[in-house]
Amino acid sequence: MDQLYKVLEAWMEACLEGHGIYAAQQALYVLQTMEANFDQKTSSFYTPSTSFYDIVFHAFASCQGRREAAETVQSVLQRMLNRAKKSRRYYPQPTTKTFNIALNCWAKSNEYDAGLRAEELWQVMNDWHHNCKHETNGKRPVECAPNERTMAALVEAWGNSGHEDTPQRVLLLLQQAIDQQKFQTQLVNAIVFTNAIRAVTRRKHPLGAEKAEEILRLMQQSHVQPNTRTYAAVLHAYMTTAESNQLLISKTHAAERATAILQQMIQKYREGAADVKPNVYCFTTCIAAWARCQNDDDTELKPQEIAEGLWDELLQLYLESSDPAFRPSVEAGNAVLMAWMRATHVAEAMDRGNDVLVRMRQYAKPDLRSYNILLNGMNWRGMGGESLKLIEWMEQQRPELRPDRFSFNSVLAALAKDRTLPNAQEQAEVILRRMEFSSVGADQFSYATVLDAWSRSEDTTDKARRAEALVQVMMDRYVSGESQIKPDNFIFSNWIKACIPCKRNRHQNDDASRISAFRAMEIVKSGQYCKPNYVTYTNLFRVILYTHSKEQEQECRQLLNQTLVECADGGHVSIGIRDLLQSSNVSLPSAIPASWSRSVPLRDRPLS
Repeated sequence: MDQLYKVLEAWMEACLEGHGIYAAQQALYVLQTMEANFDQKTSSFYTPSTSFYDIVFHAFASCQGRREAAETVQSVLQRMLNRAKKSRRYYPQPTTKTFNIALNCWAKSNEYDAGLRAEELWQVMNDWHHNCKHETNGKRPVECAPNERTMAALVEAWGNSGHEDTPQRVLLLLQQAIDQQKFQTQLVNAIVFTNAIRAVTRRKHPLGAEKAEEILRLMQQSHVQPNTRTYAAVLHAYMTTAESNQLLISKTHAAERATAILQQMIQKYREGAADVKPNVYCFTTCIAAWARCQNDDDTELKPQEIAEGLWDELLQLYLESSDPAFRPSVEAGNAVLMAWMRATHVAEAMDRGNDVLVRMRQYAKPDLRSYNILLNGMNWRGMGGESLKLIEWMEQQRPELRPDRFSFNSVLAALAKDRTLPNAQEQAEVILRRMEFSSVGADQFSYATVLDAWSRSEDTTDKARRAEALVQVMMDRYVSGESQIKPDNFIFSNWIKACIPCKRNRHQNDDASRISAFRAMEIVKSGQYCKPNYVTYTNLFRVILYTHSKEQEQECRQLLNQTLVECADGGHVSIGIRDLLQSSNVSLPSAIPASWSRSVPLRDRPLS
């Protein structure tokens, strides 16, 4: 028997080494041979013990076999139970460990119904335990009662499933377990509660953060002491909510709840509860939640000030204790910096951001992300000249601070928005060429941003030709195999937009720009790269209107009508197109037919 057990161990080790479900199936084959021997009653010597089943189940739990592994284990467990029922005196019975390994198989399967299947198995376990207590025949009953590991596997199965009912089911299971443990062994501990919090928040469920806090309260009511990891999991849930666009909980509310929980931790820690020490990760999580509140319409607070206030509180704890757990990290400083950069409505935000960088250097070295956050702040404010100076400085620094593609793209975006820098679009194209001939490389966003710069330009008559040349480069690169450079609707829309003359040159005959715009639209209509939408047509109508002189009014109207027929056939007539054509005295139905706008997003469709 020892030799057979060693064979099973070897197959289990093979699963751990990555040999997959094949190794687990070989272990099962050995077990099935022993089961067949018992059924034939040729020799009781080769009857498998419970430990044999446990090691085979462990092999399946380790093989990454997902549903196949979990269903195989559940099937073998049912065979084991059936044999034990028929021959309880002679055949081994599953223990708590046996059931827990089977539950763990479902937890690791990541299947959508894993939580439901694990609950079914849990019920089988409870029934078997109940029957064992009443059918011992004077023998000591086999210990198969659920325990904390059972509950941990059960909530993990729900958490990994991605099922929309996960938060409600996990909370209900915890409440049932708390009620049951009044009459039997301990079923919940800090690990179970922490796993439950992670389970309800893992797939960014819109109610996950609130359910996580509810679990935290349930934990406290059950006299199970939360620790730092438990609180950190709830804080992370609220930060994730602040990151998302879910409307069930506002970003401000999420940040406020995270801060309230952090303040609880600080208070408990100051009262002597060392297990809930609010480390730098907890502070960073809260600060990051506030950094994401800048676009939240329902807040009258100043998120950037609150974020920096939390950073100050962390610093105060560090100065009081010299505890490395409180030393402000570069991640914490970056979160504060992000809060200030996102405060685009605050005049002194850039200065305050620079102050944050200065303070960071006292405790942690700013990294590339620090300067990328600053560059992105310049992008949002259209500070092209300042972004050029910063990236030139970065290029002279140590290798880990050298600009990456994100750095250069932020500069390109800042240049595209800058209305004060002469020839910003020319400088953007110079940066693009530098990117192309360096290890950084240019991507689709890089080209799109330079095209945007040309389309916004008001001081050149050459922008249509320059935009077309850029798109031609993209098409050539895509055809040669660079799929990441594929032009899309945004690219072609910006090409067409670049064909709209500068304000001082509008309503003058500009055949070259008009021809370029129609060339772009023909490529779009071919479907090789993308298909037309209401944005491409909106820009094309503007090109037609602004590239004809007053003497060409009849030709202009004829071209508008021809283009309108195409646009309506494709269902691309939007509110903007309707208003543009009506202001140009183009004859339109009093109510735009619904079919004319069928391809337009609902918010941009005219009322039919």
